Amino acid sequence: MIGELPNRHCPSADDLGTWIEGRSDATERTSIEHHVASCDACADVVAAALPPDDGAVVARAAIPVTTVGAKRRRVSRWAIAASVIVTSAALAYGAIGMLVGRARTELARRASVALGEPVAIGRMDLALARDLVSLELRLHDVRIGDADVTTADGIALVVPLASLTARAPAVSLLRVIGLVVHLGPETPIMRGGVRAGGHHNAVAAVIGTTPLEVVEGTLVVDVPDAPPLHFDHLAGTTTPVDGRLHLSLDAAIASGAVHAEGALALDDTGSISLTIAGRQLTVAALPYVQGRLSGTADLDLKVTGTLRAPAFAIRTLVRDGRAVGWNPLPGLLAGIETAEVHAATSPQLAGPDLAFDELRVSAASDPQGWRVPRLYVTSADLVAGASLEISAARDLRGDGTVRMPASLVTVLVDAKPALATLRDQDRTLILPIAIAGTIDAPQITAANARATSPPAP
Repeated sequence: MIGELPNRHCPSADDLGTWIEGRSDATERTSIEHHVASCDACADVVAAALPPDDGAVVARAAIPVTTVGAKRRRVSRWAIAASVIVTSAALAYGAIGMLVGRARTELARRASVALGEPVAIGRMDLALARDLVSLELRLHDVRIGDADVTTADGIALVVPLASLTARAPAVSLLRVIGLVVHLGPETPIMRGGVRAGGHHNAVAAVIGTTPLEVVEGTLVVDVPDAPPLHFDHLAGTTTPVDGRLHLSLDAAIASGAVHAEGALALDDTGSISLTIAGRQLTVAALPYVQGRLSGTADLDLKVTGTLRAPAFAIRTLVRDGRAVGWNPLPGLLAGIETAEVHAATSPQLAGPDLAFDELRVSAASDPQGWRVPRLYVTSADLVAGASLEISAARDLRGDGTVRMPASLVTVLVDAKPALATLRDQDRTLILPIAIAGTIDAPQITAANARATSPPAP
């Protein structure tokens, strides 16, 4: 017996655990139920495992509370609770219906069927979780697929004991440690497409229904028409709440750091509200700008709309970089190519590329492409500002102004006296510009209209 109270004995931990599981015979079941209904210690322990409307709990609530033996009952209650926890853990092992080795093999087989790829589990163990009310199933050295393998050093599934005793096992948390995964249209883990609400595959189904914690992961994402993105030291959580997936993730990428936070719907027509912040990113390592733009960037990206039709708004600051083909001076100085002009031009502004100190851009997507209401750049003594539109075909259309370097103004006016009428009282020269061409081959020329204000930072 694991506890003893005046005039009666409490059942053993095995007997009480068997009764909780509903595996007692009729005589024993009736006897234990009557005992639980009149025993404070046993009733408190059982109430933690059975639903409030269970007959034993209801019957116990109808009996007046006494103070006799309160101290002894309290000690016995803790003894029973500890014993039942251990017994429940043992029952959970039995519920699996096989030894751990067989369980590992069966689990790998079921995972292979769900994912459509071979799954290997190095070893598996089961232990009581730190909260003492859950079991933790730990999988070690997990591999998914033959080629382009997805691996994890460890995967832990936390299952509350109460869900086992209710015969409705539920995973309260999935923790993945040392995940290395490659995401792309034809990679094993993504084959068939992923849509959290549509459950196109088992991975999407898990993410959409179970809280997930990632610890020290590595993520490689295929990007159309660009090299893959590598996210290292990936860590964070995703939590499904009321049909939406809330996430908070951190990672290292392009020699910098990114943080993503927000929520998205579990179907492709629901709304997105996601903010991604990047700091100290090496621009040349990012997709779509490699070979065209360099420098170190801080950016803030806001994603709204739906999974099927997302909308993007971005603000970025790039320092100490180079924009290929974006130097406005060659187009503005066409026809004024005197030796004096060349001598007065800063080496930083020589050639077709624009070496800049700071580049600030605000942009937003639309169905036709991108709108850039603000582009501002400083390079040596040159300051330029513009607004433009970028079509889906990467064509450019826009206008702006350039404040010419002071070292150039005098020689430009000497070479072309008509420019003197554009010079302001502070002796600076602000020229209007027109922007055309494409992203890869921009055309920046002098516009006909006179600029009335300098570029705005």
